[in-house]
Amino acid sequence: MGLLGWSALIWWLSSLTPSKMPEKFAWFAAFGPALWNFGHFVAFGLLGAFAAAAFDRGGRLAGWGSTAGKAAFAYVLAYAFVDEAHQWTIPMRSCSLADVVVDGAGCAFVLLVPFGRAGENGRPSGVGPAVACLAVGVVLSWLGVTTDLPGDRWLSDALAAFFGPSGR
Repeated sequence: MGLLGWSALIWWLSSLTPSKMPEKFAWFAAFGPALWNFGHFVAFGLLGAFAAAAFDRGGRLAGWGSTAGKAAFAYVLAYAFVDEAHQWTIPMRSCSLADVVVDGAGCAFVLLVPFGRAGENGRPSGVGPAVACLAVGVVLSWLGVTTDLPGDRWLSDALAAFFGPSGR
């Protein structure tokens, strides 16, 4: 599918209101809002993998410590902000700073998973950093649907201040 194809798929999914979500994704939502929210971690982790491979000259899945890995993380984080701003314009969708953090954690997880030889292509030698990113993704996915996180509305408030309260 590649980087641009996966980016376009995320954009399309972000364009859908909950009632327009294709039935093939309904099983995922049936497990509860926290698991549905964890989909951000998975989708943006895959986006990070596509970006790391696209930005690496050899087409390998570059790690966090490589230039391609850092470029992939920057791309994913920028796209996460754009995606949340896009969701702000869609009826019955929300714009969440916590989602941006979960998106970034998914990408970082993929870039930090130690496979292959340690230190090769920017990969770390231990699993600790990857596990920490996974924990951030799980905890924020759960908290994002169960509590009103401090600062979570910062992005939507900034968009409303710039574009006006309706924005939709």
